Amino acid sequence: MAINPHIFREFSIRGVADQDLTDDTVQLIGQAAGIFFKNHQQTTLVVGRDVRLSSPRISQALINGLLAAGINVCDVGQVPTPVHNFATDFYGADGGIMITASHNPPPDNGMKMRAEHPLQGSELQEIYQLAINLPAITAEPGTVETVDPLPHYFEAITKLAVPGKPLRVIVDGGNGTNGKIVSKLLQSLGHAVA
Repeated sequence: MAINPHIFREFSIRGVADQDLTDDTVQLIGQAAGIFFKNHQQTTLVVGRDVRLSSPRISQALINGLLAAGINVCDVGQVPTPVHNFATDFYGADGGIMITASHNPPPDNGMKMRAEHPLQGSELQEIYQLAINLPAITAEPGTVETVDPLPHYFEAITKLAVPGKPLRVIVDGGNGTNGKIVSKLLQSLGHAVA
């Protein structure tokens, strides 16, 4: 199977979801990423996804690949990227992969990968090389745990918030992942959300 080399960008992996990020391709990328992380003694990753229609499919294929490579996965589901990053640190994971194409058009999707720092350039190219020349995997399959980081995220944010006069707020999440979360967070701070 040919993997489009152009989806491996400087700071992320991005392409047209139904063309460049098929289930088979994403599973290969997951296996390659798993090998990459294990080569760096990193065995636990947090996986999250945005609201794009292709994100649940891509997330499942990625997780299947990571598990096959022996990576233990903490699946945080549909969350904004900042919550994914918070969860990666909060749960003490070695790194994380966020399924998102950020500002790209709706047909696109992608992955942002991080360890102690965001993976980029030569690190993403190393994952590409592993994907197109996938070595035999002899590791025991990893495990997956589904968790909800939002209560912990809200608690951390509310500890930082400066109390003030309660407000009436209208939230327009613009069909993004933040809409529901921002509303719940504002309500937890005592504001009325319409």
